[in-house]
Amino acid sequence: MSLEEYVRTYCQEKRIRQRYAVYVTPDMHDKLKEVAFMFRFEHHTTASSLANAIITNHMETHRELLNDEYHRFWEPEMNGGMDEPDEGDSESCQADDSEEQ
Repeated sequence: MSLEEYVRTYCQEKRIRQRYAVYVTPDMHDKLKEVAFMFRFEHHTTASSLANAIITNHMETHRELLNDEYHRFWEPEMNGGMDEPDEGDSESCQADDSEEQ
């Protein structure tokens, strides 16, 4: 991945209006802050926007695998444990682009 691709993928300013806590180790938090600091002046990157971009990229990259696992795990329970899961589409691991950019 080139620096330009990295910046495009992970370092864009994202104002997160509605926030939820996700806990990471102190070491990982320090690393997130260090990386965000390197890009904060030119790209307005924060530790929160960087973490959000990393998670978004992970969900998009592994969407098919996660959706398959979602169906395998949840659909038998939703069907009372008796029926085979349907092959319907699920939005379980779709990236949420509804937040303001």
